[in-house]
Amino acid sequence: MAIKKISELTAFVGSPEVGDLLPIVDTSANETKKIDASLFKGDTGPIGPASTPDNILFPKIGTPSLNTLQDMHNIYNSVGVLTGGLLTDIGGGNISIGIGIGALRAVDNITDNLLFFEWTEFASEAITADVITYLYIEYNAGVPQLVKTPTKRTDLNTNIYLGKVLSTLGTVHINEIDKCVVSDIGFKTCERFKDTEPFQHVSGASISEIGVRNVAITAGIFWHDLTKLLTLAFDSSAAGTFDGFYRDGSGGWNVNTDLTQTPNEFYDNNSGTLQVLGSNNYVTRWFYLESDNDVVMVYGRGDHNTLSAAQDEPAPADVPPEVQLHGFLVGRTIIQKAAASSTQVDSAFVSTFSASQPTEHNTLTGLQGGVSGEYYHMKVVEFNAVSGLGVKSALAAVDIDMSSDQIKTKTIANNTVFTISNPTLDKTVSIRVDGDFTITLPSTVKNKVEAENSYNGSKVNLINIWCIDTSTPEYWATVLVGD
Repeated sequence: MAIKKISELTAFVGSPEVGDLLPIVDTSANETKKIDASLFKGDTGPIGPASTPDNILFPKIGTPSLNTLQDMHNIYNSVGVLTGGLLTDIGGGNISIGIGIGALRAVDNITDNLLFFEWTEFASEAITADVITYLYIEYNAGVPQLVKTPTKRTDLNTNIYLGKVLSTLGTVHINEIDKCVVSDIGFKTCERFKDTEPFQHVSGASISEIGVRNVAITAGIFWHDLTKLLTLAFDSSAAGTFDGFYRDGSGGWNVNTDLTQTPNEFYDNNSGTLQVLGSNNYVTRWFYLESDNDVVMVYGRGDHNTLSAAQDEPAPADVPPEVQLHGFLVGRTIIQKAAASSTQVDSAFVSTFSASQPTEHNTLTGLQGGVSGEYYHMKVVEFNAVSGLGVKSALAAVDIDMSSDQIKTKTIANNTVFTISNPTLDKTVSIRVDGDFTITLPSTVKNKVEAENSYNGSKVNLINIWCIDTSTPEYWATVLVGD
């Protein structure tokens, strides 16, 4: 269409189609312009005073039953409270329900039209005592009304659920958190994730140690609220560096920049100066990844003399501002003083960093008996000999064979004199003896310590005999009397 004066303009006749050029008046220049008709129409008809959501169509493939603006509204929005509907206990077993706006359907079908409406205040509604009551606004043939029922409804297309209440002793207890509020879903979804799951790990970002105390982190995938985050791989044995933070003693932070190796000499005691680890002690290092792919290390706070103590150290409760801004924990390392490599490397997405079970006996604290490096275990016969527990066999006669460590049982039926044969140095035989008769040990048993004064035939007795000299021979014995 050429530009024409208004006096030369003729009306467009017929229904405009996509690609048609329609006249439009530019009053400032007293002439017409041209504009594409597709800007004024839906898929099959013009948009104008007669247009409704039912005849504004979306692009389609074939002949789907749903492709109008109304269909989109019905499916993508939901039945529920949009605003208002506050429940209030007004005393005497009654509640009020505030003015509200909601949306519901005429029939129980998700594709049926979603209808907006507003209800007025219900100033005073009596609640049945001692029965949980569910509150709904129902469609009611186009005249929405309040429903109070002890039965939870399953049709949530023609009913808007407001909450549930319970009246006891004149007080109405109100549960409004059950209410389905469907307005501003996008913002509320983001807010919910920010509060409860600000960062969620999908895959990757696995920490490891390579080379000489260098740190590597694989590429990772995370979700931050509703945003997908892809992080890059990191390798401090190549071009990657990280900063190491420790507390300055007054609420702030000091930092060692451009590190490439895990430090193995110091720990953070919040004095403002890193402290030298004790000889052979362990320390933790905590690694954080930031959303801009920077890596931060936070020095551990303990000088641990055992590996298990280092494993039990929790992740820092306070972290540098950079981490607070947009960082998240990816793992930790545990290293022994001056070691060429870390003792342990843990991923935050595999480990919970709770108190762990020690894997080496000598790394435990509070061990009784022995000295460092000499916490020896006993063989079963040694344990049996000193404790009187374990597998027992009967002493067939009265001779006590001292050729090996043993535990025996003996029930005597008359006064008994024991003999000892095969003296072997440091061997021990324990004999559980019962029977209310007198027993006699050989004269070679030079030292005898009796618990509860002496052998008591009316009780269970444990006699432990230890060979201390094979030439004489000589034995020591203890007699323990049970209750």
